[in-house]
Amino acid sequence: PLPNLVLNTIDGEKWSLYENRGRIVLINFWATWCEPCRTETPMLVELGGEYKRRGLEIVGIALDENPALIKKFAAEYKIDYPILLPVSGSALSRIDPVPTTLLIDSEARLVKKYVGALPEKILREDVKKLIEELNSKAGAAK
Repeated sequence: PLPNLVLNTIDGEKWSLYENRGRIVLINFWATWCEPCRTETPMLVELGGEYKRRGLEIVGIALDENPALIKKFAAEYKIDYPILLPVSGSALSRIDPVPTTLLIDSEARLVKKYVGALPEKILREDVKKLIEELNSKAGAAK
């Protein structure tokens, strides 16, 4: 598994990867100035709405320095998933290029890394496959 990732949300809450074990986690590194991020954000919001109840947790890690810009972007794009802030100067704050997205399975293992804009069809297939595996495990455990 990946090491635990614990970051503050833009609202000052704590978010932890390990607290989301048992769920599929999609971590999207983005920035307000990134054009492809503007294109893919509505798709991520839609995907989250579709799969949240079935075990998908989407989080965005915003690489902007200005929280006001991040909040404005989040409101404009109706982002309803947690927006995390990397520690300034940390490796996470220097992810390049943006967007970069990590797909993590229910055991906190990295399944796939997407660099650049997400091809919606491929992402949907990958998420659907993991969700189906997760739900069939849950069904078997009952």
